[in-house]
Amino acid sequence: MDSRLFESSEYYSRRYRNFSTMVIMPVLAIVVGLLAFSLIGTREITVKTVGEIVPSRTVTRIQSTSNKPITVNHVEENREVHKGDLLLAYDSAEDDTQLEALRQQLEVADQQHRALERLIAGLNDDTGASIETDEFGYSAMLDDFHARVDALRRDAATQYQSTADQNAAIATVQASVDEQIVHAQQLLDDYAQLRQAVASDGVLPDDNAFIASYATYQAQANATTDAEQKTTLQNQTLADIDSSVRELNESIASLRTQRASAGSITAQSSSLDSQIEALQAQYQLNADKELATVQSKQLELKTSIALAQGDTENLWVEATANGVLHVNEEVKGLKQIPAGTTVAEVYPKLTDGTQLDVMLMVPVSEITEIRKGQGVRLSNYQNSAKPLILEATVRSIALSPTRTEQGNYYEVRASVVSKPGQSQYLRYGFQGETVIITGKKPYLAYYWDKLVHP
Repeated sequence: MDSRLFESSEYYSRRYRNFSTMVIMPVLAIVVGLLAFSLIGTREITVKTVGEIVPSRTVTRIQSTSNKPITVNHVEENREVHKGDLLLAYDSAEDDTQLEALRQQLEVADQQHRALERLIAGLNDDTGASIETDEFGYSAMLDDFHARVDALRRDAATQYQSTADQNAAIATVQASVDEQIVHAQQLLDDYAQLRQAVASDGVLPDDNAFIASYATYQAQANATTDAEQKTTLQNQTLADIDSSVRELNESIASLRTQRASAGSITAQSSSLDSQIEALQAQYQLNADKELATVQSKQLELKTSIALAQGDTENLWVEATANGVLHVNEEVKGLKQIPAGTTVAEVYPKLTDGTQLDVMLMVPVSEITEIRKGQGVRLSNYQNSAKPLILEATVRSIALSPTRTEQGNYYEVRASVVSKPGQSQYLRYGFQGETVIITGKKPYLAYYWDKLVHP
């Protein structure tokens, strides 16, 4: 071939612009490139769901402090508040009236307490002094106590005098009888001496009451010379003496019977003190019961006043921290909210760098793929020229599922920090399409699994 032909463009055009160079080679290059990319390039394995932006923590909770009607309500959704801002105010007219009534009742209870203390002091006062007249009847009660004590003392004095008179009469009778018995006993002794003297022709003491009778007997005996007559006289005299002794013994027995029938000396009663003590104890017990009731009433009234004053102090609610309000849906529009009910929660203010949570509800069928530390991507393309994308990390997985009408779901929370410029687009409750990145696979392996496990 002519060597000059190699220098012409026609030669090169025919050689390189053929079917193999224009079609086969590019297609082969593309296939090789795609195959290499499918082996080297990776695809994210994700679980898709809907995520919602929620606060990572609640700064504080706003609670109702009264059951009264609300007159001022500045609690609004997403409202920014500062510490000290007025949020709620309650109607106080009824509280003022109730507080004044409670104070008046307490004043009456205090007066009753003081009157009771005077009553108790009077019950323990032996002088019987009266106390200041009161409207509760305690002064009349003390006067009644003193009157009953005086009646007991009068009865005791009357009984004492009666017993003394009776004892005096008995003592007089007993003394008279005792005197007669002593005299009769002396006569018995004299008769014994007389009988001894008559029986033995002895000597009778000069102080014997029957000395004259014995002298007469001796004269008669000495005048009689007949021994038999003398013996008869002696026996007759002894018989007369024995008869007199018997009569005297009978008289002594009768006197003793008379003494016994006169009665015995009655001891004076010592029950007055015990009766007064029992009466005093009865009144004291009633007073103590009344005092306990009054003290209980005072405590109840003081507690009610303290609560009423607390209600007065709790007639407004102020923000205790800076943040953004999230209103409890259950109390929206209510004019009265029970005390202790949560009205709203204060969330951290949304600024660049604010720590947020993305809350996701993951079906039970896919929860096994979720692990702490996995990446989460929330994106929202609606109503924005520039899509909002948040990159988060799974930080917690619920231990048990939540039942819903659509099925059982696990709550998963992911942490994210808002980037500069994002805070102006963020709102609590903001939702968007969310994926949890559970892993990565080469494209070839990914599509192979799709073919094998459709």
